[in-house]
Amino acid sequence: MKKALTLAVAILAMASSLYAADVSLFGPTGLGMTPTDNVAEKGELALGATYVDTGNQGFLGNTHAWSASANYGLINNLEVGVNYFDFHSSIWGGEDDFMFNAKYRIFNEDKYGFGLAVGVVDITAEYAKNPSFYAVAGKTFGGNVRATVGFGSKIYKGLFIGVDWNATEKFDVFAEYINEYIGGGDDAFNLGVGYKFGKLGVKAGLMDMDDLFVGVNYNLTLF
Repeated sequence: MKKALTLAVAILAMASSLYAADVSLFGPTGLGMTPTDNVAEKGELALGATYVDTGNQGFLGNTHAWSASANYGLINNLEVGVNYFDFHSSIWGGEDDFMFNAKYRIFNEDKYGFGLAVGVVDITAEYAKNPSFYAVAGKTFGGNVRATVGFGSKIYKGLFIGVDWNATEKFDVFAEYINEYIGGGDDAFNLGVGYKFGKLGVKAGLMDMDDLFVGVNYNLTLF
């Protein structure tokens, strides 16, 4: 708990700004673990990697997870991507999977008052034994706070929520809630910050308010 409070104070002192097309842990563009209604724009390639020290999980022993992802804006409002995800247990060893994903933005916030996107993660059912479908809506408040609310299956297991405070052009703070944490079990509240150096972005924080994570993103336009 002390570690969580220390990080929370640091977050409020710094604030940070993540790219709209940052990759999330399981692949699609989003925050830490949850997808948002943003998509990689046409011709944009969003690359990223995330490492999470998930600590001791009982009969699994000491665990960690990491992923590397690439999402591409194939056409307007449609991104497709691939994610390599590895979960390692000191007792049971590792399990790694390639997961393919796609997300389509049905409409954006400017026209309808909020944005709405639908997507699927793990299309070939390598990780969760079934594809994970989701729908997510997003709305901006006060010009620099964006909230997302979604509902999904399998990996996302019902309701998920995210808030991203874009304090400056370079810094933002994000928080999110998801119904199932990495490796199964209880729900999780995640908190993080990010900073960008041109096209390169870095982020760090706590998942489940206890497990340290770090991530890096790089966005470029191919066409």
